[in-house]
Amino acid sequence: MQRSLFAIFVSLTGILILLKINYNIAEIWSMSGEKTRALFSMVEFGFLYKYSVAAFGITALILTFQAYRRDEDKKWIIISSATGCFALLSTFLKLWKLMV
Repeated sequence: MQRSLFAIFVSLTGILILLKINYNIAEIWSMSGEKTRALFSMVEFGFLYKYSVAAFGITALILTFQAYRRDEDKKWIIISSATGCFALLSTFLKLWKLMV
């Protein structure tokens, strides 16, 4: 059960980092004017480092696969794979639009 719990911890850490980055983007959006909003994708280029957080999701999925190979508890494997997939997918979604 160690690897699956560690995978959950890694993916939750990645999700928290992504929430902070997306909150910063949403904050910039709310303070920007009409001209800046029209070309906001240019502002988002400053936050390209958010895609490096995908490593947390990939690491969590690798740890989940190792936990599956070690026949750990299925409940924790399912939870860790779900959080790992969410951490990986939320990297590529624009969650800041939900915060606006």
